[in-house]
Amino acid sequence: MAARCRFLEILASMGGPTALAAVGAAAKDATPEIREAASRLLGEWMDVDAAPVLLDLAKTATEEKYKVRTLRGYIRLVRSSCCPTTNASKCAAPPWRPPIATPRRRWSWK
Repeated sequence: MAARCRFLEILASMGGPTALAAVGAAAKDATPEIREAASRLLGEWMDVDAAPVLLDLAKTATEEKYKVRTLRGYIRLVRSSCCPTTNASKCAAPPWRPPIATPRRRWSWK
């Protein structure tokens, strides 16, 4: 059991669509420890590709803690970038502005 949880952690650290599919499938596993580890890892996933998986789990999870965890992860991903599942054309991203030029200070050691 612990070995499988560790394997999921390694997969999540590697990232990618294959790892996402494996961790997403583990989140629906019958074993509570595996579901716990997989939902935690999905909630911390940094790639926007995890958004549909997180939203699906938030809708279909049987336990409240998994629903909350996956929904929080989904919201975090949506806030951090415009996600295709939220209609990217209506994403409220602030317009890009060039950095404000600040005058350089000259230090004198008198």
